[in-house]
Amino acid sequence: MIKKFETNKTYSCRSACDNDCVWKYKIVKRTKCFIWILVGEFKPQLSRRKITTRNGFETAQPLGPYSMAPVLRATEGK
Repeated sequence: MIKKFETNKTYSCRSACDNDCVWKYKIVKRTKCFIWILVGEFKPQLSRRKITTRNGFETAQPLGPYSMAPVLRATEGK
């Protein structure tokens, strides 16, 4: 069974370079292939990101795909 992202939950992920740096994102909407998240702390904007699956968890890259990009996992929701 794959653990999935849920709407109206906040997920967090840590920086690959600085473990004290934590990013939090709220899932506003989801479909089978995409999630819509609020990106930005002071002036949040809605952003659509593709859902991928790894090791039984849904994942997404909230800032886009690049080297050392943060990755949200569906296990860390609150």
